Amino acid sequence: MSDRGFFEESPVKRSVLLIDFAPSPGGSIVSLYGLARGLRDSPYAPLVLLAPNNPLVPQFRSLGVGVFTLDARQGQGDLYAAPVERVRRSMFADWVRRSGPAAAIWHGGGFWLRLGRRILPQAWRVARLAKAQQVCLIHCNDAVSISRVGILAARLARLPCVCFPRRFDRLGRFERWLARSVDYFVFNSGAVQRQFLEQGERPVRQRVVHNGLDLDDFPLDLDGRAVRQELGLTPEAPVVGIVGRLVDWKGHDVFLRALARVAEEWPDVQGLVVGSPEVACPHLVQELQQLAVSLGLGEAVRFVGHRPDIARVLAAMDLLVHASIAPEPFGRVLIEGMAAAKPVVASAAGGVPEIVLDGQTGLLVEPGDVQGFAQAILSLLRHPEQAAALGRAGRQRVEAYFTIERYVRQVQEVYGAVLGDQ
Repeated sequence: MSDRGFFEESPVKRSVLLIDFAPSPGGSIVSLYGLARGLRDSPYAPLVLLAPNNPLVPQFRSLGVGVFTLDARQGQGDLYAAPVERVRRSMFADWVRRSGPAAAIWHGGGFWLRLGRRILPQAWRVARLAKAQQVCLIHCNDAVSISRVGILAARLARLPCVCFPRRFDRLGRFERWLARSVDYFVFNSGAVQRQFLEQGERPVRQRVVHNGLDLDDFPLDLDGRAVRQELGLTPEAPVVGIVGRLVDWKGHDVFLRALARVAEEWPDVQGLVVGSPEVACPHLVQELQQLAVSLGLGEAVRFVGHRPDIARVLAAMDLLVHASIAPEPFGRVLIEGMAAAKPVVASAAGGVPEIVLDGQTGLLVEPGDVQGFAQAILSLLRHPEQAAALGRAGRQRVEAYFTIERYVRQVQEVYGAVLGDQ
């Protein structure tokens, strides 16, 4: 664990430790960055604990807040000695993992092994950090099953804990025990809250706080022509984009198949795929590139990886597609697209209908419906006035409900309720 950039705050401020071990710059980390930035002018001094390999660590340090790192290996599995690894990869181990009762014993034993050799030691390290920095509250920035280290650390340090589930989470027996020690649950959508409650857990204090963004980062006068030129896109032809981590359930294949159908009527249409592959899906970008070629889109689609200048990239698009085939817990890119006044075509599942109002700020399509996505995209390309009206309404909705000021204020209200500051 390392300390980077910690500075002394005024005694009136109370330090809060924000924890997120995501290895890539997804929605949880981007939202945490906005929260840390907003809390600097609040009664709470943010300290941040991140995975050392997350590309946004330098960006957090540039805020001038205390930044610490811990290699929790979230999403990367455990490291084992060579003999153990050989056993884990053997045919016998594979048979055990697939064979009913033996599989339950295998997975259960694996969890307790992880708890003893990784999770609990890391929790002790975080608890010591919290005590050393005189932290008054620990904020775990994801679901219970992802936040075991942070919740345990709060218990060990005898500090209040706020947990911010940002995904649908299946609670096991251990997670249920952890959940009962959380002082306040904050869900990023009503959909995530409902899924949590349907499992029988009834936290005493809970609320929904939708993600927010800084509208200053999305000025409406941004000119996308420079980005189009940089990416080799034709200036006059329509650009349809999808933004998000490259993981199977985000529906990038649905996007490409729909775009191929659009190209039958609109042959000069261009596609942008923005996002980097997750650790668990390292080969997905190559598979998607091969799919694009097989669909005749090899020259029409650009895969540009992660872009820190998302507002500029959105300015280069005519419309944004969100094609997740599984329910999306929230979908931060949707409010980013709406803030950029872009019409949105999105999967009607999870938290998406809480953000995109069908026919008012965008068009909703059943998840996985390639033809439905194609028809929605074509409808907006054929009717640019309708597309522009949806974009304007989307911007207005973000201004009313999804600003960083509203988000930070509501999180501060949670801190105040937990710490007795209200």
